[in-house]
Order: sequence, then structure tokens, then C-alpha cells
Amino acid sequence: MAIFKTNDEEREIPDGTRLEETAEAMGVPFGCHHGVCGACIVQVLEGMENLNPPTEAEDDFEIEADHRMMCQCTISGGTVQVDA
Repeated sequence: MAIFKTNDEEREIPDGTRLEETAEAMGVPFGCHHGVCGACIVQVLEGMENLNPPTEAEDDFEIEADHRMMCQCTISGGTVQVDA
């Protein structure tokens, strides 16, 4: 099982889970859900190594190295904490 944390909340989720639904339920704002709008970009405070590699959509946005688009992320295991 993996652990996903925001500033105020923590949830245990199965390894390999896409973070989109969990992150949205925990207060991360979303717009398009497809990596086009950038509304779900958050700073990853812990566990970047537990996420899939950045996608082409994220590369197109040229976001900072410690940020990710939650609609593009899958957690492989361990703990991931974001500033949301």
C-alpha cells in the first residue's frame, strides 16, 4: 500500500493507483483532467521517486523539477506528500 499526503490529510491507497481521483478528493484543484490546463500542478515535498516519470504533457508545460501535474501521476508505492 502507498500513502498520499497533502497539507492536511493522508490516505492509504493501493500501489499503482493513479493519483487524480484521490488528489481531487483531498483538495487539489483540477480543471481539464487531461494534462492540458495545468490547474493540478503541485509541489512534491516528499516521494518524487515513488511517482511515474514525468509525461510528455508535463514536459510540454516546462514545470519546475519538484512539481508534478496530479492528473498525470501514478504512485508506485511508498509515500508521496504534496503542497496543495
